[in-house]
Amino acid sequence: MSLKKIVIAIISCLLLLAVGIGIEDIYCAYFHGRSGFTLFERSSFAGGGLYIVGADTVPDDTVALSRWAEGTGSALAVIGDSPGIAVCDRSGAIKKLLERAGADKSTPPLDESMSGVYVTNDKAYIGAYVENGIFMPDTLAMPVLGYYDEGRLPEDLSRPFFYPLSAMAGQGLYYLTDAEDHSGLEQLIKQASPDDEVIVQSAKIPIGRFLTLLIHDPLESRSRTSIFYTVISLSLCFIFSGLMLFREHRRELVIRHLFGMSIVRIVLTAVLISAVMIGISLSSFLFSVSAAGYVQLEREELLLLVCSVSAVYILLAAIVNTAGMIGVARSIKRGIRYEDVISGNS
Repeated sequence: MSLKKIVIAIISCLLLLAVGIGIEDIYCAYFHGRSGFTLFERSSFAGGGLYIVGADTVPDDTVALSRWAEGTGSALAVIGDSPGIAVCDRSGAIKKLLERAGADKSTPPLDESMSGVYVTNDKAYIGAYVENGIFMPDTLAMPVLGYYDEGRLPEDLSRPFFYPLSAMAGQGLYYLTDAEDHSGLEQLIKQASPDDEVIVQSAKIPIGRFLTLLIHDPLESRSRTSIFYTVISLSLCFIFSGLMLFREHRRELVIRHLFGMSIVRIVLTAVLISAVMIGISLSSFLFSVSAAGYVQLEREELLLLVCSVSAVYILLAAIVNTAGMIGVARSIKRGIRYEDVISGNS
């Protein structure tokens, strides 16, 4: 194999790796760290910019919020100016997340009967705020029901402690719920802050909405959109480099076919080369995500991401192989002259 062909193959692998990293960035921007809950953000617009309203404007009606969660049988988490999260977990969804993060399954639920708090297992935090099993003895003064690993929680709910919604004081900034019908919650939020805009971020982004956000995301900077266009551009570059690699081998493949190499064998050879390149690129991608990645992904997230990247790699390789084999087939059908073999043209 000539140096030129080796360089093209290396560039193709690097392009695939870059495409995979771009897909990872898009996934982390829109899906990683999502708790699976619908997120309500109470915000206001001023001068075209988005900012968060302070927590000292209008106190929340925690009784009404608790009644709504109980009536719908859903989980409700409210994040205000406190570093913790006030919860009323009628569905048990938040408790399941805490159990996955290391909390004991035998600990009490986080519903309206909750009489204590769940605290992160960080030793420094425990040493500062827990005394004889009582969390914040001078202020909140509630017994610790269990401990969990804060780093294993979704980013939406990654806070150092969870406490009853009935003990919450002040205004909520974010509201998360797993209820399918959350119109009642939205009305409660608007009643508490009639002058504020309530931004709703759905638990699951529909595919149409997701594609629209990739093209234009009005609430984010241009970086996410630019990543999407970069991935498209890199994919086209890979297709071009793959076709260039086919072009470099076309004369050789035609000659081999004239001397008895079947079309099936040519196709299998192209598929094998593609599989090797995909394997190298995917291994490099896994290394970048697990060892050098800036985001720690759960096993399920990593599996989904690897499957998605592999599917894109296979799709790009299929496009290259199909277009390349069409060119080879045309060259074989057209035939090759002896002068072309001698001169190196096809």
